[in-house]
Amino acid sequence: MVRARDLGGVSGQGRSRGHARGERRAGATHQGGLPVLRRPRLLQGATVVSPFDLNPEQRKAATTLAGPVLICAGAGSGKTRVLTERTANAVVDGAVEGWDPVRIGEILAITFTEKAAGELAERIKGALRAAGYLAEARRVDAAWVSTMHGMCTRILRAEAVGLGLDPEFRIVSGVELSRLRTALLDDVLSDATASSPDAARLLGLYGFSALSEALSALADFIDETDAHPGSFDHGAARPARRLFDEAVGFFSAMDAELADLTPTCEAAGLHRAACADTASLLRGLESAELDDAALAEELYRVLQEHRAPGKWAGMGEQRSAIAGEIARLSKECATATLAPLSRELVALADEYNSRFRCAKQALGALDFNDLERLTRRLLGNPAAAARWADRFKLTLVDEFQDTNETQLAVVRALAGENLCTVGDARQSIYGFRGAQVEVFEEQSEEMAEQGAVRVDLGVNYRSHADVLGFANVLFSADELFGPDLQPLEHGRDRSADVPLPPERARVEIVLGQESDGARSKVADELAGRFESLHVEQGIPPSDMVVLLRTYTHAAVYAQALRRRGLEAVVLGGKRFLILPEVAALRSALRVMVNEADDSAVLQFAASELVGLSDAALVAAVDAAVEHSTPLVRAFAIAGLDEVDERLAAAMVHGLEVGRQTAATRTLGEVFLRLAECIGADLRFVAEGVDGAQAYANLLKLARMADAFGMDGGGLAGFSAYLDDLELFDEHEAPASLLGEGAQVVRIMSIHSSKGLEYPVVAVAELDAPGKSDSHIARWERRSDRVDIGMKLPSSIEGKGGTGSTDVFDSLKEAGSMQSKAEVKRLFYVACTRARDYLLLTGVHSFKPSKASTMLQMMVEGLDLPLEPGRDEPIELAGGLRVGFTAIAADAPVPEEGEGLGAAGESAGIDEAAAQRAFLAAIEPAPIEVRELDAPAPRRLSYSGIARYRACPRRYGVEQSIGRLDTESGGAGATRLGSAVHAVLELYGEVEAIDDARVSAIATTNGLDRALRARLSDAVERYRSSALATRVAAVPSVRREVAFAVRIEDEDGASFLLDGQIDVYGRDGDRALIIDYKSGTRPLDTDALREKYRLQAECYALAALRDGAQEVEVVFVRPEMETAAGELETVGYRFSADDEAGLVSAPLEAWQAIRSGWFEPLDAWCDEECGHCSVSETMCPIKAGGAG
Repeated sequence: MVRARDLGGVSGQGRSRGHARGERRAGATHQGGLPVLRRPRLLQGATVVSPFDLNPEQRKAATTLAGPVLICAGAGSGKTRVLTERTANAVVDGAVEGWDPVRIGEILAITFTEKAAGELAERIKGALRAAGYLAEARRVDAAWVSTMHGMCTRILRAEAVGLGLDPEFRIVSGVELSRLRTALLDDVLSDATASSPDAARLLGLYGFSALSEALSALADFIDETDAHPGSFDHGAARPARRLFDEAVGFFSAMDAELADLTPTCEAAGLHRAACADTASLLRGLESAELDDAALAEELYRVLQEHRAPGKWAGMGEQRSAIAGEIARLSKECATATLAPLSRELVALADEYNSRFRCAKQALGALDFNDLERLTRRLLGNPAAAARWADRFKLTLVDEFQDTNETQLAVVRALAGENLCTVGDARQSIYGFRGAQVEVFEEQSEEMAEQGAVRVDLGVNYRSHADVLGFANVLFSADELFGPDLQPLEHGRDRSADVPLPPERARVEIVLGQESDGARSKVADELAGRFESLHVEQGIPPSDMVVLLRTYTHAAVYAQALRRRGLEAVVLGGKRFLILPEVAALRSALRVMVNEADDSAVLQFAASELVGLSDAALVAAVDAAVEHSTPLVRAFAIAGLDEVDERLAAAMVHGLEVGRQTAATRTLGEVFLRLAECIGADLRFVAEGVDGAQAYANLLKLARMADAFGMDGGGLAGFSAYLDDLELFDEHEAPASLLGEGAQVVRIMSIHSSKGLEYPVVAVAELDAPGKSDSHIARWERRSDRVDIGMKLPSSIEGKGGTGSTDVFDSLKEAGSMQSKAEVKRLFYVACTRARDYLLLTGVHSFKPSKASTMLQMMVEGLDLPLEPGRDEPIELAGGLRVGFTAIAADAPVPEEGEGLGAAGESAGIDEAAAQRAFLAAIEPAPIEVRELDAPAPRRLSYSGIARYRACPRRYGVEQSIGRLDTESGGAGATRLGSAVHAVLELYGEVEAIDDARVSAIATTNGLDRALRARLSDAVERYRSSALATRVAAVPSVRREVAFAVRIEDEDGASFLLDGQIDVYGRDGDRALIIDYKSGTRPLDTDALREKYRLQAECYALAALRDGAQEVEVVFVRPEMETAAGELETVGYRFSADDEAGLVSAPLEAWQAIRSGWFEPLDAWCDEECGHCSVSETMCPIKAGGAG
């Protein structure tokens, strides 16, 4: 990006040129007619963000626009500034000699995250404004500066019609996607195990969890790569019968050989007996009726059970022969066992993909994988690729090291000659998200072969010379990057250095010897160094960060820092739903939905938000049992002491206030009012930063509730939604009220820190291991095939690595190497976040180790002196001094109360007085049975009228709180009814049914095997009926027809009666309406006619308003037959003369609702009240008729 005066009109000797697209630029002058690029100015708003000059390589990257360009951007090398400059230069006329400027909309810029895309767009906008290109700056928001998924979404929406997609398709993710995938996996496995012995063996061997994980991953691979099931190579497996014969022959021959040795060798007799035992087991298999795979599995088990005695004296040759043959045969038996299972796994994955696509199509949705896959498929068409490639004159891909094959294919199709990729292989750390660093490396080599201009941004402007020098020395060690490392040059102005005493090393290493409390010792040393930097050097806590590979021990470091008087906050991690304050509020939510949930009552009452004593909980439980009352009501009669009585009263009061709030306010306000009633807000205020973060979590939960309520969900639905988030591991990070300037030490993951920098960085937990390898199958695509291998489950795997195929072993080793390489890169990213001070810590045995941890790599790479108790600097190459402390195992463990933390701050506080003040503050106000005040609805459906007529009080509560029914057998019937509607809507009366689509509909509606059978029977019963034949003959038939009929009262006030008709047929002025009803409850004809009368009248009114003169409404129960074996139906007939009378029932109900009449029933009714969870403060009717 260049300054406006450098990019304006030419000097007096040159001719004035307008912008290539007719935009008038701000006036300025050139030297010699070319733009001046000595000191470009980057503006973000009105703030200068890059006050220094571009170095030669940066300038080369910013001004080489034509042709392919490969930018290798090292850490802290000013990459974002260069990309901004490069983009602005492409737009500004005359910025680069020989380059024809383009519009911002003709530049495709792809970044890794939405945050990065937003930052780049803002910087480009500021640069264009500074250059005087205001119109182009305004167009940046609509330009193609986005993530890969954002770009794919735009392309697919534009091409939706041609691809057979709904242009308004939605992206299914999170809980909804997890729920759908889990249901499909369950269905696929259930169906397959019922018909396929191999599928049954798969499930029996591995269990649902491991098998579904492998199945899901393999299905994603097949979907992403378009791999055909027939392209999988499962390896060559020899027949199990032949292996059996070889095993019998070997042990027979060994028996004879050992018999000759027995007289002179004691060990030979022992081993002969062991071989005889194994041979006996083998003979037992001979009579068993086993297929080839089962025989191979049993043979493997027998071989693994061979028990060789420990004595081998005089049996050197025989020892090698026995061990070698058992290993060989075991390996071949495992291969023979696994080959058919591997084929079955691929078949199941293919079937899952088929059903998954159908289910998403039925939902009108795509997932994130679809976005890339479908875009790649679209651009595989040369015409489509040319059409889109012509749009872009310049393509830029940032963080290219984090792409995969599919994304690369999309980029190649879109990019013309002017492709610029930006990345650093040393900073590829997202392999767990599918990033493939080898894609970056291969593409870089290919671009270089094609003559791409390579630009190395190797000057680091972020880190102090000592910090950078240490990183160069450490990562040039053979244990890390070795000679592949391109050391970064120091480029930071020394005036930016944070001053430290000369004796203070800017890089320090603290290791704790393995022992009880070793981690606490290391954390205390870390905190002590941070305290020193803060107190002695004046470095604010906000300039300090602790980076972790995992959050397992994050609390240890937070506590250590607080003991030293430094507030600390843990940022990130998937812990939100299980945080104490959130877990307590979720329990409260369950109680507000159903006060009979005693488990939730106990959890909430025992939480820190309420704080009841154990004695109070026991007394309340005893009282609930004695008086046969819900636990939440038992606290009032449990005889609690004064403190517990006040706390319990505040809790019960808060729960009732929460229920009432839900009736009139947003869901989020429920939690805010509840917290206020129980004094949680007072507790939060008194707990410093911890309390502030807890309060932020409360606010986040409230925001989540409000967002959920925007779609009409109530308390019950929100509770179920949170449960699903936890079930499907869709946790969110905790919230925080802390801004950028908050004076706290941040604790975050290394992954979260990418793209950030801090003056003081501690990389802790260097000894943290990676995730254990639990894969049961591995695969890899070759040029024309996919190699796949499996391993037997650990329960029968045996010893010596014989329980897996050779392909599996090879791919596991390759995967292990890739994981180790990514650990190195993650370590590099962590160290290069530091500007002025770097601290590295971990726990070590101080003995030789083969662990593939960051710590072990550093210990070996720097040849650290692991001497317990050592505390003196070490000198590295180039004279670099690094502080080194090795904490001995017998060093004291810091006590909880040491330091300047919370324990000292509470001194002098009268806790008894504080408690009295707190109890007074939460004194609950009396609660009366309240009146409901619901606004008159502008729309009212038949079902709403029916619910209101059944119980006005419950209807009024449900209008705001949401449906309060607990899960019952009716849920299955509702799902089945939805599925019946969906199938008949798709296929009508005569069209052939696609079984795969029906299966997808069943899955989407969550039908189990029994409900699937009912679905099939119900659909077939209807389609073979006389009524279906009659409907098929109607000239005009529409399905799922929505209607809205306006009804007015005498004063002109009106509402819309709305609904949806399953089948609406018209033959002239006659109308035929069909409605499908699920259920198998026997009812006589009169009861059915009364049950459906109101709905029939509403449908008839809609048809008469549509112009029909005669209307027949038929309700069909597809699951029921009459005594004569015919489809059970209930019919009604109406004429135009009935229209005036049909208005009365809906109008009467609407007027009653409008007047606020939400009275309870006169007496308890089992059918309506038995499953109602409206609390007693909202309804006085009780079981047994009490009121």
